[in-house]
Amino acid sequence: MVEKEISKLMQNAASLKVPLEVESGIADNWGEAH
Repeated sequence: MVEKEISKLMQNAASLKVPLEVESGIADNWGEAH
């Protein structure tokens, strides 16, 4: 699934001491997606 792959890529975009958390959703606008 594309959504999972994009989340994985975003989480690993930078090496930090704290983990990056990624949340995604699909809707007509940002408010409905999250």
